[in-house]
Amino acid sequence: MKTVKSLGWIVVSVTFQVAVGSVVLGGQVGYKLDKKFGAAGSGDVQFSGPTGIHVDGAGYKPVANPTPGLPPLPGGAIWIVDSGNRRVQKVMVDYTVQTSTVWRTDKKWGSLGTGDGQFNSPFGIALDTTNNVYVSDRIVQRVQKFANDGSFITKWGAFGSKDGAFYEPCGIAVDSTGAIYVADLRNNRVQKFTNAGRFVTAWHVPTPIDIAFDAADNVYIASLSHQIMKFTKDGDFVWAFGKFGSGNGQFYNPSSIAVDKDGNIYVADTLNHRIQKFDSDGNFLIKWGARGTGDAQFNSPQGVAVDNNGQVYVADTGNNRIQIFKTYNLPTVDGRIDLGDLDEEGFEVTAVTTTGVTIKTRTDATGAFTITGAAAADLKTLTLRKKLSAADSARVETEGLAGKVELGAAGVGSAKAVLKNSGLRPVLTAADGTFALGSPARGKRYTVVITKEY
Repeated sequence: MKTVKSLGWIVVSVTFQVAVGSVVLGGQVGYKLDKKFGAAGSGDVQFSGPTGIHVDGAGYKPVANPTPGLPPLPGGAIWIVDSGNRRVQKVMVDYTVQTSTVWRTDKKWGSLGTGDGQFNSPFGIALDTTNNVYVSDRIVQRVQKFANDGSFITKWGAFGSKDGAFYEPCGIAVDSTGAIYVADLRNNRVQKFTNAGRFVTAWHVPTPIDIAFDAADNVYIASLSHQIMKFTKDGDFVWAFGKFGSGNGQFYNPSSIAVDKDGNIYVADTLNHRIQKFDSDGNFLIKWGARGTGDAQFNSPQGVAVDNNGQVYVADTGNNRIQIFKTYNLPTVDGRIDLGDLDEEGFEVTAVTTTGVTIKTRTDATGAFTITGAAAADLKTLTLRKKLSAADSARVETEGLAGKVELGAAGVGSAKAVLKNSGLRPVLTAADGTFALGSPARGKRYTVVITKEY
């Protein structure tokens, strides 16, 4: 399959999938790379292994103000744990520049050490409703709380397994009441605290590494046991899914999790070098990414966040950058196969575009299908295939096979129609997409294959 590095887009998968090299597509609403920033280093908007990421509300905004003569629009901040540089960076768009999107570090704090405001291995980050900032430290075994400007407020934690102690605190999240939840990785538990750091409760979770909440304060956990788990805010188990692997809904050390306003779940599937998206019940919707440095490619991503507008932010850890994706609508083209009294449901439809993209879908009960991600003019080949049932095979032996194939508003002319296993010669469809084959008499099951080359 051809790799298309320049597109930088991914698509939600609903009933089918589309593969574009390292990017998997499907559905009618997709994502494309909108912005990216960062490089290896210790300067402003440079990173050394970024991990945790938090986005203010609606996220960043365009550089221009739509009302002439008014100052630039303010934008939301992106808070990033710059782990290898032992610091936090608050990154924003520089709205004094109107000709292009330029990123700047608005605030930064931290250095190597164990003192107040210092870090050794910072990992997770969260903000409460008054914009206080909480940062976990896996090596110093503590959580620190800062004001929005980076000034130190308080800290809690020490190495151990008692209440309020930690053994590699990782992900951190704040619920709607302001309570703080910490993924205590090696103690195999989640701990809950007040916003002043007073221990409230804890419950067992195998190797939890990150935490997120939905609008109802349900708790979602990414676990290094290659699972996603859901609990109530009181720690009552609801469901779990996932196992080790690289298939849909499988994981290899998922390290970060986020939930959007509609309850959809986003997972940084770190060692599979991809992002997976699920609905609120854990059903697979989308995956994108593979190891690489191109657009929509990743190197061990360890942070994912989503803003209120549905933009997805990924801490591309090994590439020392942040990638931002936004939604857009895809081109589509409808088609249909009509085989008279035969069952038209379940035909495998495969379309290959002129750029090498392969799109797969199936026909519904009426024989209709939709190719998403390409227009009719983009197609290089179109194939419909189905093994007929025993009853339909018997009917074909009695009545022969006749039908019609349409794509868009036109018939699919000059397509090759084959009834495999019948001994009949292939025929070409007429200009209006109609075709007719004879009646085999072989007592077998047959497969209908129709192929059009553009």
